[in-house]
Parts: sequence; structure tokens; C-alpha cells
Amino acid sequence: MKEINTENWQEFQIGKLFQVSRGRRFVVGKHKEGNIPYYSASLENNGITDYISNPLFIDKNAIIVTTFCDAFYAKGEFTASDEITILHHEKMNEINGLFIASAIRKNAWKYSFKVKAFQTRIIEDTIKLPINKKGELDWEYMESYMKNIMQESERDIENLKNICNKKKEIELNNWKSFTIGKLFENIVKPPVLHTKNVTENINGIPYVVRTKFNNGIKYNVEKTLQMQPSPAGTISFGAENATFFYQEREYVSGRDIYYIDTRHLTKYACLFVVTSLQTIAEKYSYNYGMFPELVKKEEIKLPVNKKGEPDWDYKENYMKNIMQNTQSKLDKLVCC
Repeated sequence: MKEINTENWQEFQIGKLFQVSRGRRFVVGKHKEGNIPYYSASLENNGITDYISNPLFIDKNAIIVTTFCDAFYAKGEFTASDEITILHHEKMNEINGLFIASAIRKNAWKYSFKVKAFQTRIIEDTIKLPINKKGELDWEYMESYMKNIMQESERDIENLKNICNKKKEIELNNWKSFTIGKLFENIVKPPVLHTKNVTENINGIPYVVRTKFNNGIKYNVEKTLQMQPSPAGTISFGAENATFFYQEREYVSGRDIYYIDTRHLTKYACLFVVTSLQTIAEKYSYNYGMFPELVKKEEIKLPVNKKGEPDWDYKENYMKNIMQNTQSKLDKLVCC
């Protein structure tokens, strides 16, 4: 897609363009598990830090802005902490909302721990957006542009999903089945930390739990001397929520979380392996947990070299290409 031309765009004050409100403080210890997204000041998972059943209020379909000026479109019902500014507009939908959120994030350089993006500052901030021939905000252009970007990105992501399927994108003639337990001998059960034993801290260590979202990370927690973190560079999975994730940082975890020791592999090779491993996950459920003894007996298909051994170089190069191509598309989301 051609570079976007912002020459004829116009500055809009956020407080005048949107209906603005603020979330409400809700202590983490009082959260009850549920399915309502709870937004707080997090860089990860589009700002979602929990799923609860007892919100103090419910909002829906809005842009949320964190105190670090990370902006995301929140689709459907949600609730939020007092660190969140909520923006509404009658013409805004998920697609053009993503466009505007990317424009808001361009202001993030102004904010820090000392100068946070609270509602009083956000409403005074300005963003540059396209206008039509009448000099009005061009909602149709924003939606059309974002749809094109999303379609391009979806094509790259689909290639990644097809990595272990017999599709024309990948030639599988030189692939071979490997028993996971023989390929990765060290599958570890790390120490368990329950939610009541950790303290949320955005600058802390990732807390990995049985979730399919946000790389398995519920939120970051304060690191203590008593913790025995799992090492970076390993692949985590939950026994009762069969999803594999590559963990780039050291982390702690909740109940029924395990990890495969893949520290001898590069990040990109591990990401390739994660996709292969995910092909076995669908047979497991809460009634039939994916425990290490079962995982070790499973088989996955991987490309091999001339010696019949796993071709780690191929995996790394393939993933690098996929990620670079996808990133080039996603970079266009920051469109002004």
C-alpha cells in the first residue's frame, strides 16, 4: 500500500471531538473471575488485564486510552480502571476506531511515569486526522484505509496459520514426524503462585496463567526474592487450556502451567515450533488435560535437513520472513 499523505489533514482536540469519561478504581483483590474484559494501564493484550464478573460499571464499543497514552478500540462490553480514559463518538465503529487509536498513540512520547496521560491531559491533546471536501472529519476514508490494511495483514497471518497444514504455501515433502518427548526431553512443572500471592505491577515480571490470550500472561507482577522464575526462551502451556506460547522474558506462573525447555533454540525457531505444537492442542480440554506425560507421547511434523534431523535454520528463516512481512503491514496502522 502507498504511503499515506497527511498534507491536507487537520488537527482535532480530543475533548471536543469525543464524549469523554473515565474508568473507576477497582482493587485487583476484589475481582471475581468472569468474561467481562477489564482494561487497565497495560501495554499488553490491548490493555486488557483481567476478565471479571463483578464490574463497577459496564461500557461498550469505545476507544480506551491508558495513562501512558496507549490507545485501543474496545469492542463489545467492557469495564475499566480509573487509569483509563474512555472515548465515544456516534460515528465511530471498530474499523475507523482502530485508525483513530493509532493517531492517538502518536502522542505517547509526551507521557511517562512522571507525566501520565490522565483524562485532564487527554482532553486537551490534539490528533491529526483526514478531512473530506467539506472540511469535516472523513470517517469513510479512515474505514476504507483500515479495511485495506487489515486485509493485507490477514493474508500474512493466514500463511502463518497454515504452516503445518498441507497447503500450497509450504512444501511438506521434506517434513518428518517427531515424538515431542524425544525432541524436547525437559518438560518442567514450575512453582505455582496463586493470584492472592502476587501483586500487580506494570513494570514487574509476567504472570502466566491458563488463558488463550496475551501470550498466556494475565498481567505483570512485582518480582520478589522468594520467587523462582521460569527461564526466558521457553515454551509455556496450560494443562487445562491447551495453548502453547513462547516466553521471551523470565516469568512466574499459576496453577497447571508447564514449560518446554527450548533455550537452545532461537526465538524464531521456537515460534515455528509453537505453531507446530498447537496442532495437537485441539484434542485436549478441561475434562482431558494436556499434562506433560501426554505431551511427550505426541508427534509433530517438522522440516528436516539432508541428515533427516530437524532443520532449525529453515524454521528460523521462515518465521523471520513471515514476521517481517506481517510487521511491515502492521506498521502502516500508525498512519499519521
